[in-house]
Amino acid sequence: DRACVQCSRRVSMAPSERAATVTVCPVCKDCGRAVFCSPACAEAARDSSGGRHPRDECDQLVAERLHALDRLEGMSERVDAINHRFDRDSMREELIALLEPMLTMVRAGGDCVHEAMIYDNLGNAEDAACHWSRAADYHTRSLAVALEMRDERGEATACCNLGVSLGKLNRAATAVAVLDRALRSAIRMGNKRWTGGICSNLGNMCITLGRMADAIGYYKQYLATSRSIGDTVGEATALSNLGVAHYQLGQPERAMDYYEQALTHSPSNDAILYCRMGNALRALGRPEESLVWLMQGLRGYEEQGDKVGELSACTTIGTAYREMRELSDAVVFLQRAVTCASSIGDSAGEASASNFLGSAYKDLHNL
Repeated sequence: DRACVQCSRRVSMAPSERAATVTVCPVCKDCGRAVFCSPACAEAARDSSGGRHPRDECDQLVAERLHALDRLEGMSERVDAINHRFDRDSMREELIALLEPMLTMVRAGGDCVHEAMIYDNLGNAEDAACHWSRAADYHTRSLAVALEMRDERGEATACCNLGVSLGKLNRAATAVAVLDRALRSAIRMGNKRWTGGICSNLGNMCITLGRMADAIGYYKQYLATSRSIGDTVGEATALSNLGVAHYQLGQPERAMDYYEQALTHSPSNDAILYCRMGNALRALGRPEESLVWLMQGLRGYEEQGDKVGELSACTTIGTAYREMRELSDAVVFLQRAVTCASSIGDSAGEASASNFLGSAYKDLHNL
């Protein structure tokens, strides 16, 4: 809501009303600086101004808005370029510097579409930098704008992004509810690619909650959807995720079957899949083979600048070396895991890696 310039009454700013009610001055409706609650108040303001038009100031504000909108139109390419950088914290700072001034401008002008777009990109930047609480806040704002506009596509996008952020905040049950809402929207719109991706995220949350049968169901739906649209990357991800579900059920042989199928479709440097192969081999009592895959996965995470993946890989490699009684190597990788967790503010990951590191030092001392 905004206050009427003439009488101070609160003015509802529903999307359909914004263009009609937002004006820059008593006689201009272009720039979005003043608001009137009714035509009568707008007319009264014109009368009190003597009909004078502050042309220079108004033209300047119009030009500023048009310049900002021109920049927004070309924003997607710039954002994509920044998002593909490996320095996530620097990426986040650059996106914020790019987008926050635009956010102020589009909000003043009542431009809901670009407002939601900016919230989405800011949320994704915070997520990439492992600032998940901030990411969830931006995605919540994007969802509020989408609901105000009755934009089902925007609602589905915001719900999907918000669900992922909530999952990273260990709020899996809430994430499932939000993602289910996104899934219903994607199905209604007939968007199979979105439907598959959301099913994948729902499966991940169900794994966290220990609901393996539900997870397998979602992953199979993702697999079928990916195959129906010829999405080989999605097919590889679905097969890999099915492997994880069976690994969690204590079925490493079945997991290996899925992982090997996934390898035939996956990108050439699939760090997640390599580490999953290593974990399954480790569970099957094949530690040397396991380490080959885990090291390959770690290299992939390093090349991608993925600190979360690097933390997971270093912790797994360190504990594998400890089990093999190669304690000096275990200490090296577990210390690296502790440092990595600290750098991204993952207190739970840091505590876990520190615990393993302490045990490795104790074993080394007792040799």
